[in-house]
Amino acid sequence: MEFLQYRAYCVKQGQELTLCKFWVREDGEIDSENLPSKYDIAELLQALRLYDVHAEFTGKVEDE
Repeated sequence: MEFLQYRAYCVKQGQELTLCKFWVREDGEIDSENLPSKYDIAELLQALRLYDVHAEFTGKVEDE
């Protein structure tokens, strides 16, 4: 099965900082087996309060 890979990032002190990556199945469902960790989600929530957070498509990946 193919997944669409995304990353959430912000710009902090002039540098892009990847907060987490996540995968969406081609049918639009979130891949529940590859959710970001609790630590990644906490970082993302903190960044949402402090910075502009963006998500970008980074490519297709194959499930092994």
